[in-house]
Amino acid sequence: MGIRLLAVLLMLAAMPAVAHAMDAQSFYVKGLALQKKGTAAILSPEIRPLMSEMRSAGKAVKAENDRAKAAGNPLFCIPDNHGMDANKMLAEFGKIPSNRRSKMSVTQALREILIRRYPC
Repeated sequence: MGIRLLAVLLMLAAMPAVAHAMDAQSFYVKGLALQKKGTAAILSPEIRPLMSEMRSAGKAVKAENDRAKAAGNPLFCIPDNHGMDANKMLAEFGKIPSNRRSKMSVTQALREILIRRYPC
């Protein structure tokens, strides 16, 4: 149940916020460390920067997709009942090779993940 709450918190990250740019490799490594804490991760102060980063990335990628959709060519098509919890999201980050993750932002990684998982 704690992991589900963490997933909800990460999915809430789609809401607007001011965040600094974190590379996807740092995000992934920090996310894995939090994942190892289990339900205690929810209380960890380290979760806030990750949530903020995901929130900012989610907002940017959503805006991009909305513009692309308005132009008739959406980047990705997420079904209404999609289910990507924190574990799945970290697994998706893990599918990006570490040498690429270290050179891309969380926004770039999230865009790639959503395009791959939810093609139109």
